[in-house]
Amino acid sequence: MKPSPLHLADYFVTELNVSANPKFDPKQEVPLRYEDFQVGFDATCDPEKKRQWQVILKLAHNPPAEANVPYRFAAEIVGIFILTDGVPEERIERLVKTNGASMLYGVLRETIRATTARGPYSAIILPSTSFYESETKPAETPAAPEVKTETTKTP
Repeated sequence: MKPSPLHLADYFVTELNVSANPKFDPKQEVPLRYEDFQVGFDATCDPEKKRQWQVILKLAHNPPAEANVPYRFAAEIVGIFILTDGVPEERIERLVKTNGASMLYGVLRETIRATTARGPYSAIILPSTSFYESETKPAETPAAPEVKTETTKTP
């Protein structure tokens, strides 16, 4: 293990909206499909401090209205990152976008889990994901597997 050249200096949640689905049937299968998630992020460099970056990550779960899901949610998180001096200039933006978004996704993953755990149904654990993009785009992306979640809440 070694320290990362990208330091998460601070983060804060700027939006969090979770809605329980009153029509949810915990006896039925609960697929969390990748295509029902919308993810967006933006990374900007501080013009005064070239090694300080802000990353904004937005995440929403908007399945079709008839989907048997326990919750729908939307969240936004902002992270402030500082890079060490050893990172070459040409690698900074890619490092910030890939690793910064990944770190913030982990925070949102836990935030959504903790929030939904306090609701009427079982907690939602967001599927693992990667923000890594090859410098040369592949011709075709493989289909994402369906992710399932527990459907009953234990006392």
